[in-house]
Amino acid sequence: MIKKITLRLLFIVLVGLLALMVPGGSGAAQQNITLSNLQIDLWPEYDHPSTLVVYRITLAPEVTLPAVLTFRIPAAAGEPNAVAVRDVNGSAFNVAYTREVQGEWAVITFQATLPGAQLEYYDPGLEINGTSRHYIYHWPGDYAVSSALIIVQNPLGATDLQTLPPLTNRTQDQSGLVYFGQEIGAMQLGQTFDVTVNYEKETADLTVDFLNVQPSAPVTTDTPGRVAINEAVELAK
Repeated sequence: MIKKITLRLLFIVLVGLLALMVPGGSGAAQQNITLSNLQIDLWPEYDHPSTLVVYRITLAPEVTLPAVLTFRIPAAAGEPNAVAVRDVNGSAFNVAYTREVQGEWAVITFQATLPGAQLEYYDPGLEINGTSRHYIYHWPGDYAVSSALIIVQNPLGATDLQTLPPLTNRTQDQSGLVYFGQEIGAMQLGQTFDVTVNYEKETADLTVDFLNVQPSAPVTTDTPGRVAINEAVELAK
Protein backbone atom coordinates (compact mmCIF):
# COMPACT_ATOMS: atom_id res chain seq x y z
CA MET A 1 0.00 0.00 0.00
CA ILE A 2 2.78 2.43 0.89
CA LYS A 3 4.52 1.72 -2.41
CA LYS A 4 1.34 2.42 -4.41
CA ILE A 5 0.71 5.68 -2.58
CA THR A 6 4.33 6.77 -3.13
CA LEU A 7 4.15 6.07 -6.87
CA ARG A 8 0.87 7.97 -7.14
CA LEU A 9 2.27 11.00 -5.34
CA LEU A 10 5.37 10.92 -7.53
CA PHE A 11 3.18 10.87 -10.65
CA ILE A 12 1.15 13.87 -9.42
CA VAL A 13 4.31 15.84 -8.66
CA LEU A 14 5.80 15.09 -12.07
CA VAL A 15 2.62 16.16 -13.87
CA GLY A 16 2.58 19.40 -11.89
CA LEU A 17 6.20 20.15 -12.73
CA LEU A 18 5.64 19.50 -16.42
CA ALA A 19 2.65 21.86 -16.42
CA LEU A 20 4.70 24.61 -14.85
CA MET A 21 7.41 24.17 -17.47
CA VAL A 22 5.05 24.91 -20.37
CA PRO A 23 5.15 28.66 -21.13
CA GLY A 24 1.73 30.20 -21.27
CA GLY A 25 0.25 26.73 -20.85
CA SER A 26 -1.53 25.03 -18.00
CA GLY A 27 1.09 26.20 -15.51
CA ALA A 28 0.25 29.82 -16.20
CA ALA A 29 -3.45 29.04 -16.13
CA GLN A 30 -3.17 27.31 -12.74
CA GLN A 31 -1.46 30.38 -11.34
CA ASN A 32 -4.30 32.54 -12.73
CA ILE A 33 -1.82 34.89 -14.38
CA THR A 34 -3.70 37.23 -16.67
CA LEU A 35 -2.46 40.41 -18.31
CA SER A 36 -4.82 43.35 -17.93
CA ASN A 37 -2.93 45.25 -20.65
CA LEU A 38 -0.35 44.29 -23.24
CA GLN A 39 1.14 46.87 -25.60
CA ILE A 40 3.28 45.41 -28.38
CA ASP A 41 5.56 47.94 -30.07
CA LEU A 42 7.18 47.02 -33.39
CA TRP A 43 10.04 49.33 -34.40
CA PRO A 44 11.61 48.17 -37.70
CA GLU A 45 15.16 49.45 -38.37
CA TYR A 46 15.15 51.61 -35.24
CA ASP A 47 18.68 51.12 -33.86
CA HIS A 48 19.45 47.76 -35.46
CA PRO A 49 18.86 46.33 -38.98
CA SER A 50 16.02 44.18 -37.65
CA THR A 51 12.76 44.83 -35.77
CA LEU A 52 12.83 45.90 -32.15
CA VAL A 53 9.87 44.24 -30.40
CA VAL A 54 8.81 45.73 -27.07
CA TYR A 55 6.25 44.18 -24.72
CA ARG A 56 4.77 46.65 -22.20
CA ILE A 57 3.01 44.41 -19.72
CA THR A 58 0.52 45.17 -16.95
CA LEU A 59 -0.57 42.28 -14.76
CA ALA A 60 -4.19 41.91 -13.75
CA PRO A 61 -4.93 43.29 -10.24
CA GLU A 62 -5.80 39.82 -8.91
CA VAL A 63 -2.34 38.41 -9.74
CA THR A 64 -0.35 37.79 -6.57
CA LEU A 65 3.14 39.30 -6.53
CA PRO A 66 5.83 38.26 -6.99
CA ALA A 67 4.75 36.35 -10.09
CA VAL A 68 6.92 34.22 -12.36
CA LEU A 69 6.34 35.14 -16.01
CA THR A 70 7.39 33.19 -19.09
CA PHE A 71 7.28 34.53 -22.64
CA ARG A 72 8.34 32.89 -25.87
CA ILE A 73 10.44 34.88 -28.32
CA PRO A 74 12.09 33.64 -31.53
CA ALA A 75 15.20 31.60 -30.72
CA ALA A 76 16.96 33.41 -33.57
CA ALA A 77 16.60 36.66 -31.60
CA GLY A 78 19.29 35.55 -29.16
CA GLU A 79 19.36 37.16 -25.74
CA PRO A 80 16.65 39.73 -24.94
CA ASN A 81 17.61 43.37 -25.30
CA ALA A 82 15.97 44.16 -21.95
CA VAL A 83 13.94 42.47 -19.23
CA ALA A 84 12.59 44.83 -16.59
CA VAL A 85 9.80 45.65 -14.14
CA ARG A 86 8.10 49.04 -14.00
CA ASP A 87 6.71 51.06 -11.12
CA VAL A 88 3.58 53.25 -11.23
CA ASN A 89 5.66 56.23 -12.41
CA GLY A 90 6.92 54.34 -15.47
CA SER A 91 10.48 53.91 -14.18
CA ALA A 92 12.02 50.59 -15.20
CA PHE A 93 14.38 48.33 -13.31
CA ASN A 94 16.34 45.53 -14.94
CA VAL A 95 15.74 42.05 -13.51
CA ALA A 96 17.44 38.69 -13.86
CA TYR A 97 16.02 36.18 -16.31
CA THR A 98 16.66 32.74 -17.75
CA ARG A 99 16.60 31.73 -21.41
CA GLU A 100 15.88 28.19 -22.59
CA VAL A 101 15.71 27.27 -26.28
CA GLN A 102 12.82 24.97 -27.23
CA GLY A 103 12.86 24.43 -30.98
CA GLU A 104 12.17 27.68 -32.81
CA TRP A 105 11.36 29.45 -29.55
CA ALA A 106 13.43 30.73 -26.63
CA VAL A 107 11.55 30.73 -23.33
CA ILE A 108 12.31 33.84 -21.26
CA THR A 109 11.45 33.46 -17.57
CA PHE A 110 11.65 36.19 -14.95
CA GLN A 111 10.04 37.27 -11.71
CA ALA A 112 7.73 40.29 -11.67
CA THR A 113 7.83 42.02 -8.30
CA LEU A 114 5.73 44.91 -9.62
CA PRO A 115 2.51 44.87 -11.66
CA GLY A 116 4.30 46.40 -14.66
CA ALA A 117 6.96 44.66 -16.72
CA GLN A 118 8.80 45.10 -20.00
CA LEU A 119 10.49 42.70 -22.40
CA GLU A 120 12.46 43.76 -25.48
CA TYR A 121 14.15 41.75 -28.20
CA TYR A 122 15.45 42.19 -31.74
CA ASP A 123 13.58 40.01 -34.23
CA PRO A 124 15.82 39.16 -37.21
CA GLY A 125 12.76 38.22 -39.27
CA LEU A 126 12.74 41.56 -41.13
CA GLU A 127 13.24 40.75 -44.83
CA ILE A 128 15.08 43.33 -46.98
CA ASN A 129 14.83 42.92 -50.75
CA GLY A 130 16.21 45.98 -52.50
CA THR A 131 14.02 48.86 -51.35
CA SER A 132 11.19 46.60 -50.16
CA ARG A 133 10.78 45.58 -46.52
CA HIS A 134 8.61 42.74 -45.24
CA TYR A 135 8.09 41.62 -41.64
CA ILE A 136 5.63 39.31 -39.88
CA TYR A 137 5.21 39.48 -36.11
CA HIS A 138 3.66 36.45 -34.36
CA TRP A 139 2.09 36.47 -30.88
CA PRO A 140 2.24 32.86 -29.60
CA GLY A 141 -0.61 33.21 -27.10
CA ASP A 142 1.41 32.82 -23.91
CA TYR A 143 -1.19 34.53 -21.67
CA ALA A 144 -4.78 35.64 -21.59
CA VAL A 145 -4.97 39.41 -22.12
CA SER A 146 -7.88 41.69 -21.23
CA SER A 147 -6.78 44.46 -23.58
CA ALA A 148 -4.05 44.30 -26.23
CA LEU A 149 -2.67 47.12 -28.35
CA ILE A 150 -0.35 46.98 -31.37
CA ILE A 151 1.82 49.97 -32.33
CA VAL A 152 4.14 50.12 -35.35
CA GLN A 153 6.75 52.84 -35.64
CA ASN A 154 7.22 54.12 -39.19
CA PRO A 155 10.98 54.09 -39.87
CA LEU A 156 12.29 57.49 -40.85
CA GLY A 157 12.83 57.52 -44.59
CA ALA A 158 10.26 54.77 -45.12
CA THR A 159 7.29 55.24 -47.44
CA ASP A 160 4.06 53.40 -48.22
CA LEU A 161 3.92 51.57 -44.90
CA GLN A 162 1.06 49.06 -44.92
CA THR A 163 -0.03 46.60 -42.26
CA LEU A 164 -2.31 43.60 -42.05
CA PRO A 165 -4.55 43.91 -40.14
CA PRO A 166 -4.78 47.64 -40.92
CA LEU A 167 -3.58 49.87 -38.07
CA THR A 168 -5.78 52.92 -38.55
CA ASN A 169 -4.81 55.15 -35.62
CA ARG A 170 -1.99 57.53 -36.55
CA THR A 171 -0.03 59.85 -34.28
CA GLN A 172 3.30 61.68 -34.22
CA ASP A 173 5.64 62.30 -31.31
CA GLN A 174 7.79 65.33 -30.54
CA SER A 175 10.73 63.89 -32.50
CA GLY A 176 8.63 63.66 -35.64
CA LEU A 177 8.32 59.88 -35.55
CA VAL A 178 5.00 58.55 -36.85
CA TYR A 179 3.20 55.62 -35.24
CA PHE A 180 0.30 53.48 -36.43
CA GLY A 181 -1.73 51.54 -33.89
CA GLN A 182 -4.88 49.59 -33.25
CA GLU A 183 -6.65 48.00 -30.32
CA ILE A 184 -6.64 44.21 -30.62
CA GLY A 185 -8.95 43.75 -27.64
CA ALA A 186 -9.17 40.71 -25.39
CA MET A 187 -7.30 37.49 -26.15
CA GLN A 188 -7.66 34.06 -24.62
CA LEU A 189 -4.82 31.88 -23.39
CA GLY A 190 -3.39 30.12 -26.44
CA GLN A 191 -4.96 32.57 -28.92
CA THR A 192 -2.43 33.66 -31.53
CA PHE A 193 -2.33 36.44 -34.09
CA ASP A 194 0.01 37.85 -36.73
CA VAL A 195 0.80 41.40 -37.83
CA THR A 196 2.34 41.88 -41.27
CA VAL A 197 4.32 45.06 -42.01
CA ASN A 198 5.39 46.13 -45.50
CA TYR A 199 7.09 49.36 -46.54
CA GLU A 200 9.59 50.88 -48.96
CA LYS A 201 12.93 52.35 -47.91
CA GLU A 202 15.80 53.35 -50.19
CA THR A 203 18.63 53.35 -47.64
CA ALA A 204 19.92 51.17 -44.82
CA ASP A 205 20.01 54.14 -42.44
CA LEU A 206 18.52 53.54 -39.00
CA THR A 207 15.85 55.69 -37.39
CA VAL A 208 17.99 56.49 -34.36
CA ASP A 209 20.56 58.15 -36.64
CA PHE A 210 18.00 60.79 -37.61
CA LEU A 211 16.81 61.74 -34.14
CA ASN A 212 17.51 65.34 -33.18
CA VAL A 213 18.91 64.43 -29.74
CA GLN A 214 21.62 61.80 -29.71
CA PRO A 215 22.11 59.84 -26.46
CA SER A 216 25.08 60.81 -24.30
CA ALA A 217 25.19 57.24 -22.97
CA PRO A 218 24.03 53.84 -24.21
CA VAL A 219 20.24 53.56 -24.42
CA THR A 220 18.91 51.14 -21.79
CA THR A 221 15.58 50.43 -20.11
CA ASP A 222 16.53 53.09 -17.54
CA THR A 223 16.89 55.78 -20.22
CA PRO A 224 14.08 58.37 -19.87
CA GLY A 225 11.64 58.11 -22.76
CA ARG A 226 12.68 54.59 -23.84
CA VAL A 227 10.32 52.86 -21.46
CA ALA A 228 7.65 55.54 -21.00
CA ILE A 229 6.75 55.95 -24.67
CA ASN A 230 3.10 55.47 -23.71
CA GLU A 231 3.13 59.11 -22.56
CA ALA A 232 3.98 60.24 -26.09
CA VAL A 233 2.02 57.67 -28.07
CA GLU A 234 -1.52 57.43 -26.74
CA LEU A 235 -3.12 55.52 -29.57
CA ALA A 236 -5.53 53.73 -27.32
CA LYS A 237 -7.52 56.90 -26.75
